[in-house]
Amino acid sequence: MININQNTLHTHDDHHQQPHYFLPFLLILIFAIVEVVGGLWTGSLALLSDAAHMFSDVG
Repeated sequence: MININQNTLHTHDDHHQQPHYFLPFLLILIFAIVEVVGGLWTGSLALLSDAAHMFSDVG
């Protein structure tokens, strides 16, 4: 016989889990730095402005 009064509440909530924002933050930061270096090396205003836009996304 099945007892339906048993507590079968099962959750996957982990209160100690941190948000996974570090990896995307790091990737955007690395790409922005590469764009700054490439923009300065080639004199490309487009790369420099895109790098500034990416830095504004990070900050």
